Amino acid sequence: MGTKIKTLVSVSLAFLVVGCASTPTNESTMSPTHKWVPSESVTRAEYNWDHSNCIDASQVEVDGTTRSDPTFVAYQECMSERGYTLATY
Repeated sequence: MGTKIKTLVSVSLAFLVVGCASTPTNESTMSPTHKWVPSESVTRAEYNWDHSNCIDASQVEVDGTTRSDPTFVAYQECMSERGYTLATY
């Protein structure tokens, strides 16, 4: 039984290492990452609703939009109007 546990641990560690490995990326092809902080406590469903509606209203592209892009500015304004602050971009 000890050998099975060692094998399981070894396989698990291998998957962990492969899963955590990173590859170099070209910043111009990376999708923006955002962190919005709500002014009030919201559920995940409420956030998803607000986020989805603001994406639709602003017609922002999910991939490759820069912070200065007019559609992102409109998206940010929409989220701000709903009580969110952009903490990171």
